[in-house]
Amino acid sequence: MGQESREAGRELCIYGPDDEVGELIGNILSEEDMAYSRLVNIEKIETDDGVAILYWLPDNRLS
Repeated sequence: MGQESREAGRELCIYGPDDEVGELIGNILSEEDMAYSRLVNIEKIETDDGVAILYWLPDNRLS
């Protein structure tokens, strides 16, 4: 993801529970000076929006 997505003009979003994994991902992205937003409702994202989504789910399924 990273540099290639920024050059392609994609927005980076993260989606997952507010847990240790989410905190770790947020810290890493911040340290790398990468702008991102946290999604609350993944269903509102359209596939052609130019959005790269990083997600993690402890039980391996979308809610």
